[in-house]
Amino acid sequence: MGQLRHVVNHATRNGFTHTVNDSTGSLCEINDNQLMSFIDENSLIVYIKASKEEEQKVLKRAQEYPKPMFFSPDKFDEWVKAYATEKNIKADAFDPDAFSRWVFPKLLENRLPKYKAIADKYGVTIPSEAFQGVKTSNDFLSIIMHYLPETYEEMKQA
Repeated sequence: MGQLRHVVNHATRNGFTHTVNDSTGSLCEINDNQLMSFIDENSLIVYIKASKEEEQKVLKRAQEYPKPMFFSPDKFDEWVKAYATEKNIKADAFDPDAFSRWVFPKLLENRLPKYKAIADKYGVTIPSEAFQGVKTSNDFLSIIMHYLPETYEEMKQA
C-alpha cells in the first residue's frame, strides 16, 4: 500500500500535479476493504466504461492475443471445472491460451458489475466516448473534472 503513496509523493515533489495509476481490471478481484479504502484516500478511481462496440474489440483482442489473468479463486475453480467438462479433458492438462480464450468473455461479463460497484462507492464512471479526441493531459483531466459531482469532497464523505 505504501507504494501508491510513495509514487504520488514522488511525483508531487518532482512538480507533477496529477498522477495516473492504471490499476488494470484485476483490481476488482481483490476483496480487501482496507486496500480499497487506502486507494480511495490516496487517489480518485475512474471507471472508463467501454461502449458495447469497444467491449467487442476487447473480446476480439483477448481472443487474438491471450494473456495471463487474475481470477477470484471461487470463479477460477468454477470455470476450470466447466472448461474441463466442456472440452472433456483433465483440469491440469489444458492449454492456458485456449483456456484464456474460452474464459475471457465470462471474466469480462463477471467483472462489469464489479467495476461499476467500485466506481459507485469510491469514484466516478465516465463513458469512454467522452475521451474521444483527447490530445493532451489537460483534455483528459478536464473530462474527469466535468464528471465529478459538484463537490467531490461530499462524494468522498458518502
